[in-house]
Amino acid sequence: MKKLFILSLILVVLTACGRQGKTINQKQNHQNRKSHETAVFITDGIPQKVIIKGSEACTRLQNTLKTQLIAAMQEQGLKGAVDFCSSEALKLTEDVNLYYQGILNIKRTSLKFRNPANKPDKFEKQALLLLRKNMAASGTPPDHLVQKISGNGQIKYRYYKPLLIRSTCLGCHGNEKKIKPEILKMIKEKYPEGTATGYVKGQLRGVIRVEMNASALTSNP
Repeated sequence: MKKLFILSLILVVLTACGRQGKTINQKQNHQNRKSHETAVFITDGIPQKVIIKGSEACTRLQNTLKTQLIAAMQEQGLKGAVDFCSSEALKLTEDVNLYYQGILNIKRTSLKFRNPANKPDKFEKQALLLLRKNMAASGTPPDHLVQKISGNGQIKYRYYKPLLIRSTCLGCHGNEKKIKPEILKMIKEKYPEGTATGYVKGQLRGVIRVEMNASALTSNP
């Protein structure tokens, strides 16, 4: 009986290790595929659906977030805003993804993110740096950027919508010396890795990024 138990335990451990190895290999393969992709920003030859769907998805997410954020602030002030952003913003973003049923993938990202889930990848970082450069030169960002990503036998498009800091954002994202101590304490507790403070009105806060596969654009209305 004891030998049977030991054999069963060994089988469980080996199975778990096998699954873990498979997961690691899957992650490595995914990373390798990503490394073979290249990206360029384009202004000509952009499929019309990229602009239409990108703009539509950004508006849908912005309106949803804005409506619920305002409600949270009306009920609990800045505390409500911090609570909402930490617990609901990612869920609502995923709701928009579910609405489009795989046609696109939407994400909010920034060079100075709070939640690690919003950390930019290398192509998103390129877009953020380009927008920051454009703003330094002209004072205002373009309405949007479009990036074409090629590799692994497929083409993807990314639509980027710039987000700017407004005066209402400064209560949580402004100079830390001017943020209310109880709000700053709350932010640091909820986002120990966060760096999204120190902004002034009009600066680039980040982007909404909408990614679409070229194949999905042709197969969906």
